[in-house]
Amino acid sequence: MAQCYDTLSNQIITQFYEGILTPSSWNNGLRLLCQMIGSEHVALTTLNRQTNTVTVNESIGLTDACRDEFNDHYFAYDPALGWVDKIALGGWYIDHQHIGVQAMQHSVFYQDFMRKFGLGSINVSPVLRDGPNNSFLVIQHGIGQPFHRQYATANMAPITLHLQRALRLRQHCEGMTQKADLAFAMLAQLRSPMCIVDAAGQLVFANQAAEALFRRQTILHVASGRLGLCGTNKLRLVNLIRSACGSDGPCIAGGVQASKMTDKLQLQILVTPVPVQHSLSSTPARPMALVLVHDPELPFSSGTELLRQIYGLTNSEARIALLILHGASPAKAALQACVSVATVRSQLRSVFRKTGTTRQAELMQLLTAILTLGTRQH
Repeated sequence: MAQCYDTLSNQIITQFYEGILTPSSWNNGLRLLCQMIGSEHVALTTLNRQTNTVTVNESIGLTDACRDEFNDHYFAYDPALGWVDKIALGGWYIDHQHIGVQAMQHSVFYQDFMRKFGLGSINVSPVLRDGPNNSFLVIQHGIGQPFHRQYATANMAPITLHLQRALRLRQHCEGMTQKADLAFAMLAQLRSPMCIVDAAGQLVFANQAAEALFRRQTILHVASGRLGLCGTNKLRLVNLIRSACGSDGPCIAGGVQASKMTDKLQLQILVTPVPVQHSLSSTPARPMALVLVHDPELPFSSGTELLRQIYGLTNSEARIALLILHGASPAKAALQACVSVATVRSQLRSVFRKTGTTRQAELMQLLTAILTLGTRQH
């Protein structure tokens, strides 16, 4: 019997660790835990200390209606909230022992919520107290099940210890994934075409503007997953990438021009090293190069909406700011905007105030930096 218990315990622990990368494994582990303890209901919950709300994350045996009512309302009536801070990590809150059967019989949580879903008692074990989010393993017993028989503290300590480690690793991985997703989303929205390649020119990442550029012309292209250039500067790009990756010595940045096939306009291509410690590869030593492209044909947004969103400029204020940015004097800006010079000067003072600048040169420097991050027109 003990051997069977140990085997099941090891399977549960394995499923929790596999759940770090494969979410479905969490439910597999909880399902095996139900089998081991003889209960039909087990859940992992999170208490957010900042909002003082409790959320059921993964669960076995709980209906969607039960989870929703708990998350939306009844968590606030759970007597366990007043006890879990007094319980050590890996220890257990056992309702009929901590608050008593009589209190359970008069509790809104037990009588209006638990009984509605066929639940009679709960046991809660704190497994993680990192930052604002605290995690708990919760066992719900059916109305007809006998009260807890003290198995938790004696037999489940190894499981809760590994669950704690697995949850901490999962949170770390989720945090890294969120940061990576945010970084890639930001890069994808930059209006300048950019991509990252390895020393062989193998494409590792390309933002939306770069992908659109590859579709729009053929001189700078991706073939068999590698970035390439047509024409006389073909080898020049290959050597620039190798130099930026340090293949032939110190990492060196460089640039090259490429005439487009449709006209005489030229792509301006800059290749610069990516620090090894920020490599996108799973192999830290794999060198990378950042390839930035300036395309004269790339259509840009006017920047009006961006300035409105960031600084709260009105449409007319944003238009005057952009005219000044592109070299117009107040008199010329007034002529183009069909307003008086006095109006332009008044709007310009408002722009200074809203952007936190005091001089025209300072405003132009700020707007140049901001509009570089503007999104490409679609």
